[in-house]
Amino acid sequence: VLIESIKQGLDQIKNPERRAKMVELAEQFELYRANFDKLVGLRQAQDKLDREVLDPVGSKSRADIEKLQEYAVTKAGNSNTMILAGEALKQLLLARLNVNKLLGRHEQSAADGAEKALADLKKTMAAFGAAIVNEEVRKLFAEVNGNVDKYADAYHKAAAASHEIDALADGVMSKEAQLIGQNAEAIKASGMADETKIEHETIDLIASTERLVMFLASGALILGVLLTWLIGRCISRPI
Repeated sequence: VLIESIKQGLDQIKNPERRAKMVELAEQFELYRANFDKLVGLRQAQDKLDREVLDPVGSKSRADIEKLQEYAVTKAGNSNTMILAGEALKQLLLARLNVNKLLGRHEQSAADGAEKALADLKKTMAAFGAAIVNEEVRKLFAEVNGNVDKYADAYHKAAAASHEIDALADGVMSKEAQLIGQNAEAIKASGMADETKIEHETIDLIASTERLVMFLASGALILGVLLTWLIGRCISRPI
């Protein structure tokens, strides 16, 4: 609808200054629309990462770390591994909480929390790996560690997209929308000024026409009286 309105305005506006504003508005709208399409693409990519990687890998990592906790008691052969598994689970949950806050509610303050939790999770996982003495535990640990890396990589991609989305929506696109609004108001004000001018000119023309009609009517009346008097004299004198 807006595109059609802009096209209609460009076709109909003849005033050079107002038409230049409309051309500028059309160019600004094209930039805004291009950035909007970019924003939608970024949002779709972010949703895909969340749906296909962050959510399923995060859930699986939690289940696998809980299994590592169980193995720490029955198979790891080191009392410290149970503590490390519990700490790893805690850091994973903190990381997921902050990631969801950042991506779902765009709370940039959660980015620091997510980064810290992921860094602490990596350290804890490294310590747990060094303490493993059982091959079955080591195999599960390798899978969990790989998923943690996969989760962190997907998070960083999604966080970058989130940052770009915020920069577009709150920065570039906000300024573009403001400029579009300003030009629209300027075009509207110019059009209304022209309408007011035309209205005044029309009123003046009507008043001028009315005066001319009254003058002509008065002149015709006087001329009619004069002609009547002259005709009357021309008839009465011979008689």
